[in-house]
Amino acid sequence: MITLDRLQQIIPPDQALANKALSVALQQISGISNNPLPVMANVISNLETTKDLPLVTALSQPVPNDVTQFYTSTFNQGSYSTTTTNIVNSIGVASGIGYVAPITEAIGNIATMNVSGLSTTYQIMANVVNGDYDYPLPDPPGGSSILIPSGPYAGSYATADECFDTALIPGADANIANLIVSYPVQTASMNSNWYGMGSQFANEQYTQQAANIDFTLQTSGQQSSIFGFVYSLPSYATDTTQGGMTQFLEGVADLNTFTGQCVVGALREGRNEAALRNAGVTTNSTIPANSIPPQPTANLIPATYTSTEAANITTS
Repeated sequence: MITLDRLQQIIPPDQALANKALSVALQQISGISNNPLPVMANVISNLETTKDLPLVTALSQPVPNDVTQFYTSTFNQGSYSTTTTNIVNSIGVASGIGYVAPITEAIGNIATMNVSGLSTTYQIMANVVNGDYDYPLPDPPGGSSILIPSGPYAGSYATADECFDTALIPGADANIANLIVSYPVQTASMNSNWYGMGSQFANEQYTQQAANIDFTLQTSGQQSSIFGFVYSLPSYATDTTQGGMTQFLEGVADLNTFTGQCVVGALREGRNEAALRNAGVTTNSTIPANSIPPQPTANLIPATYTSTEAANITTS
């Protein structure tokens, strides 16, 4: 006979059912079964309510939509915006998440465009900086000037600055203006990705400052932090949300090294253990507590008396 059946024999069935429902509900509170009824009754009688807080009382969900929207719009911007705020919004640049995809897309866009004119301009800029067009002048002694022998910027310039200001920079501006007109779709895509990456980076700096994170104060190679990170991998593994811990750690792990592969392997092990626990399967480590073969025993200072030594002490 279950508790409800016995209770129904004492009080009316509807009251018995209500009491049973209340009992089951209260048992959801952690630790409540450790306290006797008088103690719990005293605690419950002194609990406070949302009296005179009509806006709180009227809530139909734990967090209002406008509050969620505030945090999403404040901390979740840039080229990797998702519907929720996550770890990538704070330190995504370390993993390349929010940056690699836009850059890859930009490379693909450029491949569909005729950028030969702009490439020529940039190459001549590099040549000027490297001194490829320098030639000596008698006055002043040791001075130099710029002579571009051929191409769209052929001519003599007194200095490199003059060459950039009067020819190369205006030329690059004209090249870019022509590309904008000729390739509006690619231009819009690359501009969007560029501003997205900028917003992403600025947003990460903002969230780091809000969280009092200062990387210049971090101690490199700190063992306690390293071990703490390793021991936390199984718990990080359960966060498989977009932009969450698992995606971030997989992004920063170098899969070309044994260490990087071990990090990913530990994450997978953590999810396996969680799945087994949820299925009621108990897992045990196969690593023995004691080393095999056992370590040799050290020769320590004797800590006990021999029978002769004890006899000598008692007779002296």
